[in-house]
Amino acid sequence: MRTTRAVAPGELLLLLPPLAALVGPPDNPPTPQQLVDSVVAAGPEGAAASPWLGLLYDGTRSTSQQPVDLSQADGGAAAAATAGRSGGGGGGAGAKPPQGAKRERQQLRRRVTKAVAFNAFADKHQDLALAALSRAAGLQEERPAALVGLWPEFAMLNHSCAPNAINCPAHLAGGRPLMAVRAARGIAEGEEVTISYFGAEQLTPLKARQKALKTAFGFDCSCERCIGEAATWEAVGPTVEAVAEATAEMRPVLEAAAAKGDAEGVREVGLEVGAVLLQLYGIFRQNLVRPRVRLWHQASLYSTLELAADADAVLAALAEAGGSGKNAADGGAATATVAAVADAEEAEAASVAVCLAAVEGVSPGSDLHNQLAARALRLARRRCQRLLAGAAVDGGSSGAAEAEMGAARRCEAAHVLRYGEALVSEVGAELFDLSEELALQGLPRAGTAEGGGGGAGGDGS
Repeated sequence: MRTTRAVAPGELLLLLPPLAALVGPPDNPPTPQQLVDSVVAAGPEGAAASPWLGLLYDGTRSTSQQPVDLSQADGGAAAAATAGRSGGGGGGAGAKPPQGAKRERQQLRRRVTKAVAFNAFADKHQDLALAALSRAAGLQEERPAALVGLWPEFAMLNHSCAPNAINCPAHLAGGRPLMAVRAARGIAEGEEVTISYFGAEQLTPLKARQKALKTAFGFDCSCERCIGEAATWEAVGPTVEAVAEATAEMRPVLEAAAAKGDAEGVREVGLEVGAVLLQLYGIFRQNLVRPRVRLWHQASLYSTLELAADADAVLAALAEAGGSGKNAADGGAATATVAAVADAEEAEAASVAVCLAAVEGVSPGSDLHNQLAARALRLARRRCQRLLAGAAVDGGSSGAAEAEMGAARRCEAAHVLRYGEALVSEVGAELFDLSEELALQGLPRAGTAEGGGGGAGGDGS
């Protein structure tokens, strides 16, 4: 699909009802096979009768290359509602013999299975921030729902590992989930609209992404990001993969040190991560890797960037916890604690900024983008508050206030990409707070040196 005019970031491109969809609890999500069974059980009078099933990609080269005449498909979900109603009375001379009916059901199951395998969208939970807002407004009582469904028009969008659009299923109280697609960047007239078929795999190295796409969807990705990374892979790839392997080994070390309140152990992990990233950046410079391609490679190593930010966050939490029991009369100790927390949060802010830039470059408007922007805003606010409380007279508080305003604008822009300007204008502050809460829940749990509780950001769930 291509645009017929220039589109602004955050502008709504599609809002679609499903041809077929199932919802369920996150701990027992509906499966694609259950969706197939549901469509087949409804028989030829339901979604199976929609012309869309004959237009969707079925894993063969012919369906991926043939032009699609959308006039054949009569309105996505509307087709399912009206299909099979135009014929005369049932039964009589038109009835199929048992053997013919069985063969027809088998053919229908094969057709639906292919359509679901290559075109269904599934998520383990709906948008968590929107779900929380709905509960607060009394529109939703239950936990966020998991879903699987077919949105045919949405399925016609091609994949990119750095897409220009973002999709977000919106659950309606008492109704079927709608699929919203918004522009995640400015899109020029005539430009193709792309989405990501991935979840977390979008933030993995080139070869892992391409293998995942080939396995799940049967095609070799040739998006701009993949081409750019492939062009530099011979020089950069071995280091990228080595950093990814090192990160996988360091993550459990960080979490164990954090749980024990071992600040020195956490600091060592942070230093190791910094060292491997410096090595990577050196390779970039040696091979004159362009900034945009460099950002794509960094996004491929998001787990490494996140590890650095998490180590800094744990150090800040441990410094703050260590100072919480100080005697208020001990001014020197209190001052040292404030300084330690400030230093750790300054480091965390720098690490989060790197994470934010990487995700913004390949997954704008994603829930992770929103959460990182909210986390960056939180850190900017805390820095500004510290400087104001310290009655800074060197102009630092003024600069911090400007930085906070910049972080607020960036946070708002990120949320507009996902939710649109109208909703952000109405409940932006609530959305920012919810995104911040979700971001903090994902941080490693920080204990104390004595093995006590506490936490940098919830239980990690």
